[in-house]
This record gives sequence, C-alpha cells and structure tokens, in this order.
Amino acid sequence: MEDNQDYIEAVKLMNQGLYESALDAFRLAVKNEPERARIHSNMAATLFRLKRPEEALKKAELGCKLAPEDSYTLFRRAEILRKLDRNSEALADSERARELAKQAGDPVNFALASEQVCWALVELDRCREAYTTARDLLRDDPENADFHALMASILASLDRWGEALQAMQRAVAIEPEDQDLKRRLNLCAEGVDRLEPEVSKLEASVNQDSSWEDWHELGSAFFLVGRLEEAAQAYDEAHLRHPRGNRQKESAMLSVREADLRLRLIEQAVEQQNPS
Repeated sequence: MEDNQDYIEAVKLMNQGLYESALDAFRLAVKNEPERARIHSNMAATLFRLKRPEEALKKAELGCKLAPEDSYTLFRRAEILRKLDRNSEALADSERARELAKQAGDPVNFALASEQVCWALVELDRCREAYTTARDLLRDDPENADFHALMASILASLDRWGEALQAMQRAVAIEPEDQDLKRRLNLCAEGVDRLEPEVSKLEASVNQDSSWEDWHELGSAFFLVGRLEEAAQAYDEAHLRHPRGNRQKESAMLSVREADLRLRLIEQAVEQQNPS
C-alpha cells in the first residue's frame, strides 16, 4: 500500500543518506505493514549501511521469504551477500532478480540487478563475463553514467586502464556534478599514469630488430593504456616475426590480452557502423 507515510518517509531518508533516521521510520512503517516485503528489504539495506551486516542479512532473508519472486527483494539480498563475500549466492540472486525484472517489464530493477550481476562476476574473477554484461547494458542505455562507471571498474579489474579512463570520462560528461564519479575518474587517470613510464620505455627499446616477444609485450602495454590501434600494429609485428611465420589469425598464438584487443576492435567497428 503506497499510503504508508512512514514507509515513504523512510525511503526518502535512506536515499538522503540519513540512515539512523531512516531506520526509525522503517520500524514505524513495519508496524503498520509487517507483511510488506520491501519494507524489510529496504530496512536491510539501511542496516547494512549502518555496518550491521548480520541484522541486515536477516531482514533481507525475511523480505525474500515474504516475496520470493520479487526482483527487488532478491536484488537487496544479493547486494548484502556480495558485500559479505558470498559471491556465488549473490550471483544466483542477481541473475534471478534480473530474469524476474525482465519478465515484468521493469527496467529500473533490471538495471539494478544487472549491476549486481556484474559486480558478483568481478568478485568471482569472471571479469570478461562482467564486461559482456556491462557492454549490453550500455548498448541499451548509452547515456547512463552509472553504466559507464560500472564498465570503467570492470576494465580496471582487467588492467585495461586506458579504456577505463575513457569510460569514466564519458560518465563524468553525462553527470558533471557527481563528485564520486570525478573521484573515480582521478583513480583511473592515476592507473594510466602508473603504466605510462613502462610503456614509454618499451616503445623506445623496441625496433625492427627486436624479437616477436618484445613486440608482443609492447602490444600488451599499448593495450592496457588504451592505445588500441598501436597495440594491434605491435601484435601484427609480433606475428610477422614469430618462428611459425605470418599466421596472424592462428588462435594458438593469441594471448588473452590480444584476443581481448581483437574483440574490442571488432566492437568499435560495429559501433561506428551502427551509432546509437
């Protein structure tokens, strides 16, 4: 029932970051509607932000018990499970929440659940799956600053700091007043700055007489700072010098990073042909 004024006030306070006051309001709201699942789920989120994780999880469990097929209650439990390093359970909840939100035609909860899917995948060292999920989110909503920031975090987890910086620059361009996005932009810039001296050193040392291994290392270095075309050229030089000859497309020679680069270049070409 949307006329529970205590609940409306509690959500407002929670969104403002006034968690103690929000918790008091949620307690009043739950007295009026003890079977309303989302009150318990939002109370769980508030308790967690007050660093009371065990209480938060109990409330989240109650929310899911009352509404086991509600994408929002599952999302809230997933959020807490992930922060407690129970990432496999968080992933299962997030994927189910995303499926339910999609079935219900609920884009807001679909986006929330999808973000949790990405974070859980990152924590489980499944960053490339997280990248694919985030890419699909951006394809559907390219003006969403949070999705660009999410992609930046995933790319940083893959040490692809140059692309992470570009993603954060897009996020800040969309939400220029968001201070947290600016902070994260600076972190990405620092990541690139840390790599640049080594890239410059490699770039200066590699020449036409260098080995295929040196060219391959240079390609990887270029890739990590976001110099994608130069990375592709360096990898091509490595293939030309490899003892097996110029068999550029031979998959056995492709490192994981080179495979990622080739995929990214294909994605860029598709994006240019089909601008949003």
